[in-house]
Amino acid sequence: MRRHLVGLFITFAVLPYVPTANAQEATAVAPVDNPGALDSDAALTVWRCMDEEAGLRVTSTPANVREGAGALELIYTPREGAFAMLRGQLAPEPGAQSIRFSIKVTEPTPLMYGVVEADDSHYVGYMYVTPGAFREEAVSLDELQLGEGSEDENGKLDVDQIQSVVFADLSNLGGEAGRALGWKTGEQMLWLDSVAVAAAPAKRRVSVIDSPAGTEVVVADFSLDRIDGMALGGAELTRVPDGGGSALSIGYSVGGWRWAGFVSSLPSVPLERLQVVRLRAKTALGCQLHVLLEERDKARYVSVVPVPADGKWHDVEIPLDSFRLDEFSVDQNGQLDPSQLRVIIVVLDTFSAGIDRTNSGALLVDDVRLALAPGDASAEQWPAWTPFGR
Repeated sequence: MRRHLVGLFITFAVLPYVPTANAQEATAVAPVDNPGALDSDAALTVWRCMDEEAGLRVTSTPANVREGAGALELIYTPREGAFAMLRGQLAPEPGAQSIRFSIKVTEPTPLMYGVVEADDSHYVGYMYVTPGAFREEAVSLDELQLGEGSEDENGKLDVDQIQSVVFADLSNLGGEAGRALGWKTGEQMLWLDSVAVAAAPAKRRVSVIDSPAGTEVVVADFSLDRIDGMALGGAELTRVPDGGGSALSIGYSVGGWRWAGFVSSLPSVPLERLQVVRLRAKTALGCQLHVLLEERDKARYVSVVPVPADGKWHDVEIPLDSFRLDEFSVDQNGQLDPSQLRVIIVVLDTFSAGIDRTNSGALLVDDVRLALAPGDASAEQWPAWTPFGR
């Protein structure tokens, strides 16, 4: 069924809060040093699933264990009103810098993951997980965002206060916007192993390039072996080789959602001097590309750029003053506030996009950047933008 554009653009507004009640249940058991090992049924004393109808156990089946003698196995049926979120107590390693885990799923999964402080403040990230073998992931803690609906008295992640970790399949969330993230039918299985809030650093998806001409924040160049974001409107996201690197392929088809693409969180960097949004795009079939910036109060600003059907890379540059308030969005002050930006959304209009004989097509996107005007902040000073201090 075709859906309107607005159904996609409130996606992050529907992402669920990690409930305090669940936190109280978890903290009824004393924290353990390494619940991430998951080698025996003892792990079930510190792990819970919010979906009471889901089955949670420790499996020893070799194909479903990444490391050691066992792994968590979650069997669940996504449905509206249920939330397949795992929460486990976990003590961070001294000097922790990353969250690490191995995960395997049976269908493409919009994954939320993160850490929770003792006061229930939670910091999360989002990832598109493809089915198949175990994936080993490592994400820098300072690339997590304060979760939707969460508050923190000092506005930063305090590593020494981390008490638990969370993982959730965001499929089948309520409402039209929730469905845009993905809709599954039938029984699902998810395996989780080797979970740690570790001292070892992780490769960053975000980098900063500083020059006399200004600063560029590279939000996504798809060089890491994962997709940091989530599919929208039934899009099939894959990393594909491109020259010496890789790009993101957004696969789409007609007959489903009108708008197909991806959403990615923006880093907690100072964006007051934002001037231009840049990316590269390529398609052999042609499309209208919609780029949206969303503020923390859910105000959304959109700019539309045509991508020609020539199969060549095109450098897309969108000045900040080219973004217009989306017609279905409301902003209290009526202007785009770069310092309040939280996510970037990139979608194409399948009504106008070219299709092949199978009624489908693909758009390649790469090198998503935010260009800032010259200012006082330099690359050497930018560790200060991390949500927590070391």
